Amino acid sequence: MQNKQLRSSQVELEESKLKYFSLYEFAPVGYFSLNKQEIIKDVNVAGTVLLGIEKSKLINTAFIQYMNSESRRTFYKHLEKVKTTDTRQTCELELIKKDGTKIYAHLETITIKDDEEDFNEFRITATDITELNFAEEALKGSEEKYRSLYETMTQGVIHQDANGYIISANPAALRIMELNHNMMNSETYFNHHPDSIHEDGTDFPLETHPSMVALKTGKGIRNVIMGIKTPEKSYIWININATPLFKPGEKKPYQVYITFEDITETIKAKKLLNETLAELKRSNTELEQFAYVASHDLQEPLRMVASFTQLLEKQYKDKLDENAREYINYAVDGAKRMQGLINDLLAYSRVTTKADKFEDIYLEKVLDEVLFNMEIVIGENEAVITRESLPNICADYRQMVQVFQNIIGNALKYRGPKTPQIHISAQKENEHWLFSLEDNGIGIEPKYFEQIFEIFKRLHAEDEYEGTGIGLAITKRIVERHGGRIWVESEPDKGSAFYFTIPDKLL
Repeated sequence: MQNKQLRSSQVELEESKLKYFSLYEFAPVGYFSLNKQEIIKDVNVAGTVLLGIEKSKLINTAFIQYMNSESRRTFYKHLEKVKTTDTRQTCELELIKKDGTKIYAHLETITIKDDEEDFNEFRITATDITELNFAEEALKGSEEKYRSLYETMTQGVIHQDANGYIISANPAALRIMELNHNMMNSETYFNHHPDSIHEDGTDFPLETHPSMVALKTGKGIRNVIMGIKTPEKSYIWININATPLFKPGEKKPYQVYITFEDITETIKAKKLLNETLAELKRSNTELEQFAYVASHDLQEPLRMVASFTQLLEKQYKDKLDENAREYINYAVDGAKRMQGLINDLLAYSRVTTKADKFEDIYLEKVLDEVLFNMEIVIGENEAVITRESLPNICADYRQMVQVFQNIIGNALKYRGPKTPQIHISAQKENEHWLFSLEDNGIGIEPKYFEQIFEIFKRLHAEDEYEGTGIGLAITKRIVERHGGRIWVESEPDKGSAFYFTIPDKLL
């Protein structure tokens, strides 16, 4: 019976040894046994994999030979602390594998004593933390990078909790908001700026603040303009964005980041621009009204001057000498030219003051009317006018007639020695139509390309080509009223091509 029990105990002991040997040998971390001289006396499979060296070649080698000089110093201090404190100690150091690869390892060391309680050996557990170390270094570098960005960026950043209390703020936020770190503690933004306003001057209640809206809705808020009052009682303007933060698995935000920039100068410039535009619009309106009234009121006196001068010539022609009749002709001609200038000035002012509303018009019909109106002058010049298909556009019908009539008339006036040829076409380009009117006239020097669209600008003497020099200025103003632009491309003696655009906005 006793023999049977003994054999059973021996079997259990062998099974236990085998069990713990398997746990030791095939553990996922490296186990090293070192004697008092730090020589490796035993190592498990994971230890050999850690250093990339076979077990037979590791046994009876010094553990420190797999370390650089800095790691050796760390290891000696570590072992000394283990021996003097007789407690489990940890450290991290760099190990060198057989192929020269460097790895970072976490060591955990204890001492083993013999039966007489004397120090006998070191037991070391070694874990490869290379990837973890790299990750920590990368995280540290990333944190430092973003901390530097956070501290130096010119845009303000404020971190708030769910109640709107400030957790942190970067230097730019403190500067823009005129806060300080002491004021931030357990405070909200509105404790310091309770009288914020919208761009239109109305109050900006707390519940509509971007950070509060982001916390309530869980959605990011972008580009909100807000005015905040400074201690000097003046307002600065900021553009705010708010981004809610969520805990994993939760749908309700628990914190929010608000970022903002000082746009005070932009708002001031915008306000000044609006005021300037309003003043310019008022000034232009007054100028147009003045031009219309003045030119309209000048018509009758000029008619009287021309009529009575001509009547004077008729009544007293037998009593007038050649010089007197010449002077009368000068006066009548001057009055008629003045009437022409006034009529053109009226037409220029009426581009906006007497304009019709935009409607869907068929430009084929517009061009038909233009050619009918100009039938006589076209015939006198024996001009050849060719055309391509023209589109429907949203425009002022009467003014489109004027545009085509002015450009075609200009081409006939400045014709060359050859038979005048004018080609009219249109093509769609993105969101607008591009129209072109090409002629074979005398052409224009490039230095005059801009000047010809200026009011009363003439490139030729009156005795060469008649007219007031306002036709193209009116054309330019009409095109711009329709949201387009006009320009010319030309070479002297090689003709000109006038181009203008009209947005494609059909009703």
